[in-house]
Amino acid sequence: MPEETGASENQENQAPPTQVLNIEPKKPSKKIIWILLAIPALILIGLGAWLIVKNPSPNPSKSSLKETTPSAKVQPMTKRLIWIKGKEIWLKEEGKVVEKVMTEDKKIFGWDLIGGEKIVYITAENSNGQYYGTRILRFNLKTGKKDELLEIPLNTILAEVRKPNVCSIEDPDISAISVSPDGKSLAFARSGVWVLDLATNKTEQIIKTGQLQPQGKPQDSLELCTAYAGLDWVEGQNLEVDIGRYEAVETALLNVKDKNIIYKYFNGGYNPRIIQINYSNSNPIFIKSVDPAFDVGNTKRSIIGEGVDLLKKESFKTEEAYYSSDNYINERVIDNKTVYFVETTIPSDFSQSYGYIFKSFSSDTKKTSELFDFGTITSNGAYSIRCLAPEVSKLYFEAFEKPFEVNIYQLNLDKKEKSLVETISYDEKESNLVGCFQTTTF
Repeated sequence: MPEETGASENQENQAPPTQVLNIEPKKPSKKIIWILLAIPALILIGLGAWLIVKNPSPNPSKSSLKETTPSAKVQPMTKRLIWIKGKEIWLKEEGKVVEKVMTEDKKIFGWDLIGGEKIVYITAENSNGQYYGTRILRFNLKTGKKDELLEIPLNTILAEVRKPNVCSIEDPDISAISVSPDGKSLAFARSGVWVLDLATNKTEQIIKTGQLQPQGKPQDSLELCTAYAGLDWVEGQNLEVDIGRYEAVETALLNVKDKNIIYKYFNGGYNPRIIQINYSNSNPIFIKSVDPAFDVGNTKRSIIGEGVDLLKKESFKTEEAYYSSDNYINERVIDNKTVYFVETTIPSDFSQSYGYIFKSFSSDTKKTSELFDFGTITSNGAYSIRCLAPEVSKLYFEAFEKPFEVNIYQLNLDKKEKSLVETISYDEKESNLVGCFQTTTF
C-alpha cells in the first residue's frame, strides 16, 4: 500500500517538533506586577502630600458645600426703584414694568428703607381734616410679610393735642422716621426724638421737642402742632433734626449716645439757608445759601465754607469760602467724601424759568466740579429738581417738569448724559407722593 508507506517515510524524514511551540509563554509573577503598580501610586501620594503642605485647604463649610451643589443656584441681585404714592407702595425692577406691591388701608405719612428688601413707614388717621401719624409698620418687599413696630392710639394723640399750649412745645403724633446706617435702629419723632431698636422694639427718648423749639417764635400763633420737617442719621451716631413750621425752622445736631445737642441754629425766614455737608471733624463744612424769595441783594447767593462760625447770621464772607456762586444751592446728597448738589440759576427778570446745574464738592480736596447742565424748567418755584440718589458712576434724581407728574432720571457721571427711568403721575389731594423715591437691590 503505497499511500501508507509514503506517509511513514515522510514522518520519519520530518524533524521532531520544537519544544517552544508546545510550551506557553512564561507569565510574570504577581509580586512584580504589584511592585510596578505601587511605584506610580506612591509618586501620586507623595505629590498630593506636598501640595497639601504647600497650600493647606480648610475643611469646607456647609454653606460652601451648598453653593457648589448644582441645584443651588445663586440668584443675581437686581436694581429696583421704590416709591410711595398715597396708600400704595410701587416698585420698578430694572428692565421691567412698574408693579404695585401693596396698598395700605390708611394714608402713608413717611417711610424709609431697612437694608435692601424691607421698608418701614408711618400710617396716619384723619380727625377733622387733620392727619396724625399713629402707627409704624415694617413690610418685606420680597416676601410680602408685614408687622407692626409701634402704635400710638389716635385718642391718646388727640388728648395731648387738646391740652393748653401743648402745640407750642410738643408734636404728639408720629411725624418723621429715619433708619440708622447699620439698619439696627429707627429714629422717630413724637413729642421729641426717640430711637427704636428694630430687633427688640424697645424705645428710648433722646430729647424733648421743647429743647429744640425755634427761638423767638410767637407761641400763641400756631393753630397746629409744630412739625418735624426733617430727621436724618448722619456720620457716626448723630441725628440731624429740622423742627418748626413755615419760616420758623430750627436745625439741630443731636448726639444719640449722650442724648444731648451738639449745636442748633435758626434756619429759615429771611436768614440764609444752612445745609451741612461734613460732620466728621471739629470744623464741619456747610453750604450757606440765600433763598431766592428772600434775596436782599447779596453779591453771592451761595457759599461753601468751614466752621461753626458760619452758622452766625452775619457770617457770609465769600473771601473765606471754598466755593461761592451767584446761584442758589438747595438739594444736596453726601456720598462718602463727595457731595453732589444742584445749583438753581435765577432769571434776571425773575420769570418762572429756572436753570439747574449739577455739581460736586470734595471734602478732601475742597474742589468743586461741574457735572451736568440740565437746562431750564418752567415752574412755580425754584425747587423742581430734588431727591438726589448716588450710585456707582450714576446719580438718580426727580424732576418736576409738568403739573402732577414727576420724572425719575438717571445721570451717567462718566458720559455726563441723562436718561429717563420712569414717569410717575400723582394727585395732590388723594394720591400724593410721599417723600422721595429710593433705590434698592435684592
